[in-house]
Amino acid sequence: MKLIYRIAVALTAALSVSVAVWAVLFYFAMVDEINDETDDSLVEYSSDLIRRSLAGVAMPSEDNGTNNAYYIREVSEDYAAHIKWMRFRDEEKFITAMSEYESARVIYRIFKDDDGYRELVVAVPTFEKNDLKRSIFRWMAVLYICLMILIIGLSLWVVEYNMRPFKALLKWLEDFSPGKPREPLPSDSGIEEYRKLSDVIRKAAERLDNQFLEQKRFIGNASHELQTPLASCIHRIEMLLDSETLTEEQGRELVKVLHSLNHLVKLNRTLLMLTRIENGQFPDVKEMDFSVLADRSISMLEDVYRHRNIRVLKSVGSPFVFTMNEQLAGVLASNLFKNAFVHSPSGSEIRFEMSVSGFSVSNPGNAPLDREKIFTRFYQGQSGAEGSTGLGLAIVDSICRSYGLKAEYEFSEGRHIFSIISVSFHFPAPTLHR
Repeated sequence: MKLIYRIAVALTAALSVSVAVWAVLFYFAMVDEINDETDDSLVEYSSDLIRRSLAGVAMPSEDNGTNNAYYIREVSEDYAAHIKWMRFRDEEKFITAMSEYESARVIYRIFKDDDGYRELVVAVPTFEKNDLKRSIFRWMAVLYICLMILIIGLSLWVVEYNMRPFKALLKWLEDFSPGKPREPLPSDSGIEEYRKLSDVIRKAAERLDNQFLEQKRFIGNASHELQTPLASCIHRIEMLLDSETLTEEQGRELVKVLHSLNHLVKLNRTLLMLTRIENGQFPDVKEMDFSVLADRSISMLEDVYRHRNIRVLKSVGSPFVFTMNEQLAGVLASNLFKNAFVHSPSGSEIRFEMSVSGFSVSNPGNAPLDREKIFTRFYQGQSGAEGSTGLGLAIVDSICRSYGLKAEYEFSEGRHIFSIISVSFHFPAPTLHR
């Protein structure tokens, strides 16, 4: 989940509870205030009625046009002594003016005159109060929804606005590649934390650049320095092998040493090529037709591995043409096909499929390889082939990254499939032919 959405969910949960609690408290506070106002009016009205009764003044009609109802009744002294002299209740009362029962707020007041104790009962219909409560509740709900939408919207906008420097840093990190030219690191934010983060990233990037350059420099220098002594050792061993005084046992041992030295020479040249690729030392480019390059590689490797009787099935829908260095394009194609020939059992078949968006080379296999390591240096799967340096696919990946291509691996239906694509593309199941 994105950070902004996580913040939105957290804000929504916190604000929903907070505003809901506030709305409930506010609603009951308003209802309590309405009841207080109603009770105050009942107290005033009942006090006026009691004064009139005690003064012997004519009482108002029970049906006075206000929907109010009252009556006075005699009560015993014992009743008056054991009950509160003023109390309020919500009851159903018959309203004479409306000729029906309605919810009413009722006040009971006990007073004493010359004839004894009396109780005044005054009822005020609450239908207007209930309408007011419903109106308050309705508007509270509308206010709650509008307030939540407004707060969440403003919060998201504020978070989104203030996270622009953070997103710019993330975009810069996504495009970052050690040793390659890039845009300056964004550091113009007015937020102190972002400026500190920018400084930390800049220092880390500088350390990575320095380490990367030192690594490339070391590999390049070491490869160059190793060429001469390795060539000298090979030459001397070849001279020893031509010696007439050499025994058979000594000859076998020298052949093993010569084989190891040749492997070191091959490894040295491969590492040197990787360094040159990463240093961008192949500037010349032109349009390369990979169908032509594939035919050349297949023709050469079929002659080399003819004794293993490996067939190549080709399906070329449309030629894949890409602008890149001619030498590297040839290395890219030959490394993929050589990998397929080396790791294919005798009598099996290699499949070559091509479309306008890329091509794939597949060979039989018993189990999938590690997709996370297949293009890393010196990875040779479960059993490395004899003479393999483990750098062929690493060179393929390095060439692809240098030119914006993408090297992919998958294991499907008992086959290792290596694909080179310029865009996201899935190769269809074609009709294969030799």
